[in-house]
Amino acid sequence: TDVDGRVSFDSVFPGWYPGRTAHVHLKIHLDQVNVATSQFYFPQPVNDAVYAGSPYADRTTQPVSNAGDAIFGSVDTDAVMTHVTGDDPLAASLVIGVLRQ
Repeated sequence: TDVDGRVSFDSVFPGWYPGRTAHVHLKIHLDQVNVATSQFYFPQPVNDAVYAGSPYADRTTQPVSNAGDAIFGSVDTDAVMTHVTGDDPLAASLVIGVLRQ
C-alpha cells in the first residue's frame, strides 16, 4: 500500500466453484501478528456480463449468484465492490475501513 493505505492491482476475473459466487480473498496485515481476513465480491450485473461471454457461457455448471451464495454477506467484513464507470467496464473500487483499538 502507499502512505495513504491505498493499493491498486490488475487481475483476471475469477472463476467459480460449486456453491460459491465469484469472490476474492484479502488479508490486511495490521502488524507483525494480527491479520484481518475477508473476501470481496463483484456486483451481480458484472458477474452476469462476464459469465455470459466466452469461455464461461459454454460451461455445463452455472455460477451461483451473490444472493445464492451461502457465505455471501454472512461476515461483517465482507464487501461488494463498487462498479466504476469509464473506459474499462470491469474497473471497480472497494474501500475497507480498519479501526485500531
